[in-house]
Amino acid sequence: MFAGLTGWHLIIIAVIVSPVLIAAIGIPIAVTQGRARRDAGLVTDPRINPLSIAAFVAAFLIGIVGVVLGHLARAQIRRSGEAGWGFATFALFLGYWATAIALLGLVSVVGAALWQS
Repeated sequence: MFAGLTGWHLIIIAVIVSPVLIAAIGIPIAVTQGRARRDAGLVTDPRINPLSIAAFVAAFLIGIVGVVLGHLARAQIRRSGEAGWGFATFALFLGYWATAIALLGLVSVVGAALWQS
């Protein structure tokens, strides 16, 4: 059957046939496993901590408020196991960054005022 085919001919056949074989074997297995998982019961996601969302929003407006709320939210999440760790962590990052920029601006303004006088 493959007597006249050599080298790249066999590679082309393998490249064309292998996805078909993988799909023919993999799709039925995935479908049956998906059905088994779906029949296993309903699993709900944990509730998102409201303080972490408040920290996330506050970090955009007032940096230091986002930092305080972010630390409080992470402490609550550690105790309760709720979701929202990413919101709280990003609020901390953004809050510290905004606070540092604000302090740098304040030092610059005060330094320029003292330099002028």
